[in-house]
Amino acid sequence: MTRFIHRSNVSIFIAVLLLALLSLWLRGQARDPAPAEAEVLAVPHIPDFTLEEFEAVAMDADGVPRQRMTGLKLLHYADDQTATVDHPHVVIYNAKTPPWMIDAERGWLSADGNILRLKDEVVALRERDKLNEGIKIDTYDVDVDLLTDVAVTDREVLIVADSSVTESVGMRARFAENRLFLKDRVRGHYAVPGS
Repeated sequence: MTRFIHRSNVSIFIAVLLLALLSLWLRGQARDPAPAEAEVLAVPHIPDFTLEEFEAVAMDADGVPRQRMTGLKLLHYADDQTATVDHPHVVIYNAKTPPWMIDAERGWLSADGNILRLKDEVVALRERDKLNEGIKIDTYDVDVDLLTDVAVTDREVLIVADSSVTESVGMRARFAENRLFLKDRVRGHYAVPGS
């Protein structure tokens, strides 16, 4: 018995074959969809809490004050856990000399609370006592490591003491140890006591 292929049967066969191929293609698309871009919900950089006219004190292991910071306003930000401070005033205590008092217009506090970045004009002052000269440091943009009491700037520095005036570009100060390391272009004038 011989069968003849009719033109209508070929058309139906081609249509069914095309539908099967289209069905396989759609099935493959359903299994392996193109990776959709994940929506990233950005947390806005807005304060989640505010402190006004605040005071914070850090103690050493014996309960003796090591540092104190006050400010007019502190704004804490939820997105990166940092804070900004208006008019920060930092006191770093030292058992052998009067404390260092550091003032700035603005400050930024790192998320871990260990770095205080003092912005714009910064003034550090140590009052004189019977054994130590008074010292005033004028500079800009200082990073203070609150764990080590080390302050660093790469900006111009003017140090005025009772018996000397010193200028430098850049400084590293270990306030708790009363040590100042001047980096570059250091010039100074020293007056011999009693002269």
